[in-house]
Amino acid sequence: MRISLLNPPPAIKLGMTAAVSLTSGGDQTTDLISIPLAAIYQTNDTPSVWVVTDGIAHLRPVQIVNLGNDHVQVTGLRPGEIIITAGVHKLRKGQKVRLPDGVQQ
Repeated sequence: MRISLLNPPPAIKLGMTAAVSLTSGGDQTTDLISIPLAAIYQTNDTPSVWVVTDGIAHLRPVQIVNLGNDHVQVTGLRPGEIIITAGVHKLRKGQKVRLPDGVQQ
C-alpha cells in the first residue's frame, strides 16, 4: 500500500518504513473498500457495482474515492458484501447469478 503524507515532519526521510493502522468512523457505508477496477459499471455519470443478495444481482451506486492501476477505492459498500467483478456489462437488474463453489452468502 502506498500512503502519502501531507506536510510530513522533517524527521521523516525518503525510503523510511512504518507500521500503519487505519481506523474507521464506524459507519460501514462510508468505509473505503478497495475493489477491482473491472467491477465498476458506469451508467451516465454514476459509477455502480453489482451486489449479490440471495443469488440476485442488484446495481448499487458507489462513490469513487481513489483510482489505482487495477483497483479502485469506493464508498457505498459494506465489508463482506459480495460483488460481481467480471462481465459486469452483460448483467441486468434482478438477474439470478450463481456463486462460485465455497462462497457463502
